[in-house]
Amino acid sequence: MKSLIQFAGLFFMFTCTLFMITDVLNANERKEEIEEALSISMRNTLKASDIASMYEMSEQDMRSELIRNLAENVNGDGTITVIVHEASDKGLLDVSITEQYAHNNGKVTSSALHRTLLVERDSKESDHGW
Repeated sequence: MKSLIQFAGLFFMFTCTLFMITDVLNANERKEEIEEALSISMRNTLKASDIASMYEMSEQDMRSELIRNLAENVNGDGTITVIVHEASDKGLLDVSITEQYAHNNGKVTSSALHRTLLVERDSKESDHGW
């Protein structure tokens, strides 16, 4: 009887430890996914603005392109909020993103990230003719 109680206690501790480890790994995986998806989406948005440089791409077009790219790159089931602070076809994109998701125990947590991407381009014609 004593060994059965010890075994049950050990099994309970093992199960609790397993749930805690999976919860921590899940949170880290979500944060890495958002970081990677935001970086890829921002690069693709600025590439699209560069490709479309022969056409005018407004700030709203860049916002739409960013959100479309994020939707393609994020696989999580959380609620994502995107705030575009600045979007310029000159090569500037400043974005904040927040994801709210539920842990295995039902607790809702949010993860936030702020990124700024600035691309410098060589001008084909110099103002001074150098």
